[in-house]
Amino acid sequence: MEREQSAYWEKRDRGSILYLYTLDSLDSPELNEALAIYTASFSRVELKPVVKITSLLQRDKNYHIIVAKSNGFVVGMALLYVFKSLGVGLLDYMAIKPQYQRQGIGTKLFQYTFDVFEQETDNPTGLLLEIQKEGADNIFESQIRRDRIRFYAKLGAKNLAGVTYLLPPQYGTEPEEMYLMIVPFGNIEALPKTLVLRYIKAIYTKLYEYKNKDLLNTISKTMPKTIQLIPISMQK
Repeated sequence: MEREQSAYWEKRDRGSILYLYTLDSLDSPELNEALAIYTASFSRVELKPVVKITSLLQRDKNYHIIVAKSNGFVVGMALLYVFKSLGVGLLDYMAIKPQYQRQGIGTKLFQYTFDVFEQETDNPTGLLLEIQKEGADNIFESQIRRDRIRFYAKLGAKNLAGVTYLLPPQYGTEPEEMYLMIVPFGNIEALPKTLVLRYIKAIYTKLYEYKNKDLLNTISKTMPKTIQLIPISMQK
């Protein structure tokens, strides 16, 4: 399958060049490199099976895999789904190899991914993110989660206040409560409940193939009619 998307590149320290681009061919060796970063970067409960990701990439042109490449190797990856009719996207996953972190590559990859979303959408509202909450069983994992939240906060992510987002169970039977955030396009301060529920339903259906209404009904019960977009730094 061929996919067209312009690439971005820039010179970096010591003569290296960083390339950012959507994979044109799903038969390319970069796909395996990107998926290896994906499987190594997230806990098992967060991961979708690789076979599901590759299947969705093959059959749905709204799902994109974007890579960051340096010195001939893939050093970062992002998975983006664009809901064109709703004007939103979902940053499904994004990860950078540990030895390439804290060099600005993650920021560049996010910005490029946001640009892809914007180009694919006529009237963009914003890019959604499912983010694990800070609490974890060990200090190391809690710190990783806090760092992730701070990273996206610096990029303009805001929490959808009052939305108790539940991640459909991928292994086992229990959903995980997470933050649902958005990097808004423009000066959007609030969203109506009905629209946010449409976003969540679309995510459940397209990304998780989860059509049971139980989680959506649970989320809806406590959700206010108007969802304020709250900067993460303002949360307690």
